[in-house]
Amino acid sequence: MIPIEAFEDEEAVGLLQRKNQPVSIHEFAKKAKKIKNKSSFEAFAQKAYFGKSKPSKLIREYLSIKNIPDVDVPQKDIVIRMSKIQSRKNIKKYTEINEELNLFDINKSKKLAQEGFYVLSPNGAKLERALINFMLDTHNKQGYQEHSVPIVANRKCFFGTGAFPNWEKTMYKVEKNNLYLNPTAEIQLTNFFNNETLQKKDLPIKLQAFSHSFRLEQGRKKEPLIVHNEFGKVELLKFCKPQESRNEHLKILADAEEILTRLNLPYRIVQLSVKRLGTAAKRTYDIEAWCPGIQKWLEISSVSNCGDFQTRRMNTKYFDNKTKRESPVHTLHASGTALPRILVCLIENCYSNNKIIVPKQLVNYVGKSVIK
Repeated sequence: MIPIEAFEDEEAVGLLQRKNQPVSIHEFAKKAKKIKNKSSFEAFAQKAYFGKSKPSKLIREYLSIKNIPDVDVPQKDIVIRMSKIQSRKNIKKYTEINEELNLFDINKSKKLAQEGFYVLSPNGAKLERALINFMLDTHNKQGYQEHSVPIVANRKCFFGTGAFPNWEKTMYKVEKNNLYLNPTAEIQLTNFFNNETLQKKDLPIKLQAFSHSFRLEQGRKKEPLIVHNEFGKVELLKFCKPQESRNEHLKILADAEEILTRLNLPYRIVQLSVKRLGTAAKRTYDIEAWCPGIQKWLEISSVSNCGDFQTRRMNTKYFDNKTKRESPVHTLHASGTALPRILVCLIENCYSNNKIIVPKQLVNYVGKSVIK
């Protein structure tokens, strides 16, 4: 493997961009060791990826390298805890319940757009809006500052979070403006402080935003309300000091988990294996909700500690008045939670005798205790 220091050498970077005679790994590494003129890796990454000429394959491959997992991340997924699953009678799939109660309309969504989207009918739409407001209010009480962000973002924002170049081909692109539709509000919230220096006394900073999210989901079979190209999601984000990120990770997990406990929906927490970690994550816990009708665990929140992987790419630091030094902050993010998968879980778990019993926490938001 090429040492990371190699990317700090401008002349070595020039080798990577050579068109006529592509450089070999060994040639690049050898040349890089001899060069003394240096610039930061972050500056090189920006220059190489956003330059006028198309970056070489080698550049893209190295910009796609994932974060280094924590040493104690397991080799296989581990269920670390699970709520109690109540035994129930008259269990039905959410699609069967929909035939009775008319909560969503997939045919109409195909008429308006294409496969992979959905239309919520009045009762379904009211339930979804209730969930969104309940989540935002809950996380506000937990200290997360609510924001509303654009539905699009530029390439630098995607690059900063680690989404590009790995996931570039899975995003909806607005060709005319060279912008991309938001796949998660993590992209925008994480970039709030790119190229900025925060003050140590202000950490941790806790942000949240609801947004509609868009993903191509190529090669995946579409399932109504489960696998689709557009969905709503409340995103949670934290900026914190490096020495506190492990503990803050557990806190943001508990903040997302509270949504399930307050709604009394069955769920489990799964620590992901090394192989399943995302590009930016060094440790991830998934929150999965149990759906008794379809007999599946659905991932509704992915809670990750990204360390300084994203902030180094974005040049986001914090200043310590005592040491008079600047250091990259750590980022943590979670879904709090993803719609409409949690809607599927609610429909199947709260259905009884041809009606949905609205969870107590949502009654004031929905305006009634029963949907029938």
